[in-house]
Amino acid sequence: MLLIRRTTFIIVVLSIMLSCKKRSTEFNDKGNVVIGKWTLCHIIQYRSHGGFSDESFFSCPEIIFLKNHLAFRERSDSKLLYFNWSLHGNILTLKHTLKKDNNDIIADGNYVIARANNKEFNELDLLDTQKHIKYILAR
Repeated sequence: MLLIRRTTFIIVVLSIMLSCKKRSTEFNDKGNVVIGKWTLCHIIQYRSHGGFSDESFFSCPEIIFLKNHLAFRERSDSKLLYFNWSLHGNILTLKHTLKKDNNDIIADGNYVIARANNKEFNELDLLDTQKHIKYILAR
């Protein structure tokens, strides 16, 4: 009887400890979810009357998010476009360092990160709720 109680107690304690452990794929202010190299190959624009348009790139631009909240992507003329980023909850905020670059593929703004179906975060869906556009980035 004593052995069953101890075993039950150990199982309960281990269950609590494992459930409290923070998973690395959760959203947090440190931005671990977005740090790294991402490829933008699809942009989906939703129409107000229903339906959507899907734009795919022949040569997919790469966006690199650094730990210091700086990000960049290489333009077609080999110049780099820099922007700052921050993540609060599931809202990713992007701001280009040069105002003239704001008309880039992804403009300055707040984007809702929709969780991809996989737990590895090999895909990020950035939703621009103002312009009704979804940017699909993949690792």
